[in-house]
Amino acid sequence: SYYLDDLDSAVADAYRGGLARLEAAGARLVDVAVVEEPRIRSLVRLIMRSELSAVHRRRMAANPELYPLAVAKFFTAGEGLLAADYIDALRLRPVLTAQALATTYSQVDVLATPTAPVTAPRYDALTDAGDPAIWAAITRLMHMTQPATYFGFPALSVPLATDGPPIGLQLIGPPGAETVLFRAGAALA
Repeated sequence: SYYLDDLDSAVADAYRGGLARLEAAGARLVDVAVVEEPRIRSLVRLIMRSELSAVHRRRMAANPELYPLAVAKFFTAGEGLLAADYIDALRLRPVLTAQALATTYSQVDVLATPTAPVTAPRYDALTDAGDPAIWAAITRLMHMTQPATYFGFPALSVPLATDGPPIGLQLIGPPGAETVLFRAGAALA
């Protein structure tokens, strides 16, 4: 599935442990299908880059020293995107959101996923904005959180690992489910 393919072993182990803790706290775990698919990542990036570029363009031009190269590169990536593609991504959002609500969230109160498929790298390892491997690593870190962002669903990331690099369990709910998310998150604390 979108959320469970290609997990680092440490993340997979922590995820299973987090699910066991939720179950021990009284949650009933069920497997559900999700509508999330790789194209959601493209839709999220298209919207995000377009909006970041529009919001920061003038400030970046006036104060380039405020934007490290990696940030500036990410923000300016939206300048060459087509407005028609941006509008299409926005128009597709309610369709995919309705599908998610009708399928996944009609069966569960909360969707529990890893927050990221890999452990977080050190920040100082991500400074070379020209390195494609670094961009791939950053993109991979955002993989699991992008669907909730695209749908506009509330989500909460709860730390699972207490030693080593951070690993989190992401809890996603339908609109209005913040109280349920906080209760589920408290069960993991």
